[in-house]
Amino acid sequence: KENGVSYSEVQVANDGIAIVTNKDLKIACLTTDQLSKLWKKGSKVKSFNELDPSFPSAEASLYGPGTDSGTFDFFTEVINGEKGDTRTDYQPSEDDNVLVEGVAGDKGGLGYFGFSYFEANQDKLNLV
Repeated sequence: KENGVSYSEVQVANDGIAIVTNKDLKIACLTTDQLSKLWKKGSKVKSFNELDPSFPSAEASLYGPGTDSGTFDFFTEVINGEKGDTRTDYQPSEDDNVLVEGVAGDKGGLGYFGFSYFEANQDKLNLV
């Protein structure tokens, strides 16, 4: 105050996006290129080991936000290069709790949603 400096708050982020798998599906890391290969419209990836031979051979069951979600818009634009560009054979929901339960209950489950939903359910999910 003595030097005429005033401070103001600048919001940097609201939430992060968590990429998660079923607790037993041990995938520690996915690159953005691998995520794009998995999620891009027209993707033919059916098993995780198609992304990397060291990954489990489990069949991929994908879960993500519905098209009305800002998370959906951000993810598809950043990962696939265009808002709305995503494969259509995934389980969408506008309710992140439904996505959590879907991934947690599916041996090949992988999904994305707000990080706060992972934090509240980390006992049931594996953070990639």
